Amino acid sequence: LDDAFDVICNEIGRDWRMLARKLGHNEALLQQIEYKHPRNLREQIREALKEWQITKGKEATVDALIATLRSCKLNLVADSVKEELYKTG
Repeated sequence: LDDAFDVICNEIGRDWRMLARKLGHNEALLQQIEYKHPRNLREQIREALKEWQITKGKEATVDALIATLRSCKLNLVADSVKEELYKTG
């Protein structure tokens, strides 16, 4: 999952909030994350992904992440995650 997180952190940008909501995070958590990392978008994204991983446990898979990216119409990011995983094996 860490490789997938890296790709998403590099590519998603401001759309991270939409992804985080689709992953099941509420607005209060998103605000808390932004408050914790006010000027660091990359850390905001990474923390949102880590929270999802903790919450979902074994259900937090790369396939679930890719499906959620696609449901947010973030197909380019989803494709990049898939490509990275095929590279690293």
